[in-house]
Amino acid sequence: MGETQRPDPQAGSKRIMQLRGEVPTEADRARVDLAGLCRASADPDETRREQAVATIENLGTPQPEAVPVLTPLIGPDEPADSVYWAVTLLGRLGDACPDDAAEAVASALSKTYSMHVRQRAAWALGKIGIRSDSIRESVAAAAKAADSRLARLAERAIDQG
Repeated sequence: MGETQRPDPQAGSKRIMQLRGEVPTEADRARVDLAGLCRASADPDETRREQAVATIENLGTPQPEAVPVLTPLIGPDEPADSVYWAVTLLGRLGDACPDDAAEAVASALSKTYSMHVRQRAAWALGKIGIRSDSIRESVAAAAKAADSRLARLAERAIDQG
C-alpha cells in the first residue's frame, strides 16, 4: 500500500527563513515552482508580485532542470515581467545554460520586448556567452541601440564573449 505523506514539520521554519531573506538550500531551490514565480511577478496583486520577486531574488542560481520550464516563458505572449525573470534566471546559469535556452534569451533582445526585458537579456547573454552567429548578430544590433544602457550591456556581452 502507498505511504501517506506527512506534513513537513519544518515548513514553518523554512517559511520564516524565507521571509528573513536567508539563503535557501539546494533542496529548497529544486522544489520551487519557477514558472509560477515568474508568472506571479506579473500578477495584478502588488503583494503577490512583491513576494514572487523577493523569492526569485533570493534563489540564486536555479537548477539546470529548470531550463525546460523557464525557456517557454520567453515569448511575445508572456507578460514582460515574466519574461524578465525567466531571462534573469537563465542568465544566472552562466555557462551551464544550454544553447537552445541561450537562443531564446537572445530572442528577447528583439524590439517587440520592453526595454527592461531587452536590457536584462543583454546582461544575461554576458553571463551565458555568445555561442552562435545568430546570438552575435542580435547582441551586435543591441550594441547600436539608442538606449545607452542596452548598448552598454550588449557591448559588455560582446567583450565577455
